[in-house]
Amino acid sequence: MDEAVGRALGALRRGGVIVIPTDTVYGLATRADNPAGIDRIYELKGRPADKPFQVLVAGVDALDWFGEPSAMAKKLAEAF
Repeated sequence: MDEAVGRALGALRRGGVIVIPTDTVYGLATRADNPAGIDRIYELKGRPADKPFQVLVAGVDALDWFGEPSAMAKKLAEAF
């Protein structure tokens, strides 16, 4: 495993925030089950607390971890 990837995974496992490249900008990331990390991203970005973040998941089955997605949401997720 690449050293940088290992360090990022370790930081996430410890509840930290990491920087990840996207196709256009660098983004901040933490685990979706880490309230302290989510609060830290709000703080770092100066983002209003009433403006939610995206949550990226590995697959359609992971949607259930966040609640009960509608049939339409599941259908769209399976298609894309």
